[in-house]
Amino acid sequence: MGTAKITEWDMTAGASGGPAQYSGAVSLTVDFDPQSVELSYTAIGTQSAANTTTAGTLSKTAPQQTGQTASMSVTLIFDNTATATSVQQKTDQLVSLTKPRYLAPEGPSRPVICFQWGSFVFIGNVQTMSQTIDFFSDGGVPLRASVRLSINEVAPPAPASSATGSGIGGGAGAGVGFGAGVGIGVSAGVGVSAGAGVSVGASANAAAGIGTSALTLSQSGDSIQQITARSGGSTSWKVVAAANGIDNPRLLAPGTVLNVGAGAQLRGGAQLSAGIG
Repeated sequence: MGTAKITEWDMTAGASGGPAQYSGAVSLTVDFDPQSVELSYTAIGTQSAANTTTAGTLSKTAPQQTGQTASMSVTLIFDNTATATSVQQKTDQLVSLTKPRYLAPEGPSRPVICFQWGSFVFIGNVQTMSQTIDFFSDGGVPLRASVRLSINEVAPPAPASSATGSGIGGGAGAGVGFGAGVGIGVSAGVGVSAGAGVSVGASANAAAGIGTSALTLSQSGDSIQQITARSGGSTSWKVVAAANGIDNPRLLAPGTVLNVGAGAQLRGGAQLSAGIG
């Protein structure tokens, strides 16, 4: 699946945003990939109106759903036992993501991050962070820590991978293939529950787990040809470039969000889904 990465994100850089370029922006690679990622989707809307009578409180109108929020929880492990340096050099970067950024002239704002694990992408604000230091050197230097992150979405994590909506998506009308109903094409290892919201948990070893949607971020030096070849699909790189609106496939800016599966949809005559925005 590739190594999980956390990158501070600039939502104003292009249609889908891009890596933040200011001094001190966080760009961190996780030492060990997480075992799982948990996604939660919650309906939001207008609360019901109530009428108080002598017999009690009666509901006059039912709650109305007007949208949906998404959040992600993940546990990350950082280990500096090989270098014998403090592991907090890494975890303190994540602590900084819980503090406001003071970038003139905009004033204080919450940092936005992009969590990428393979082709799975989630963009949001760090809501809570907790760390457990579980190994010290003989001299008392903290060498290993596990960090629990809870991230609230500020953009959809991925477009639907097909017309059936079986991919992992976010924002209004997205999720694991659910609209009016819940649970389309969910394989073993993925649990779905419904109540006030919908939550999804997926193991890294699940056959249809997180990271199966054809979404990727380009790295420095990447071209459309290289990314298409790495995806292992049979779609021509020219079709992928056209489907993603790329004019020059050889000059691809780092951090460009690409839906590799959109090429197959375009070739088959399907409607392209919107990217992260």
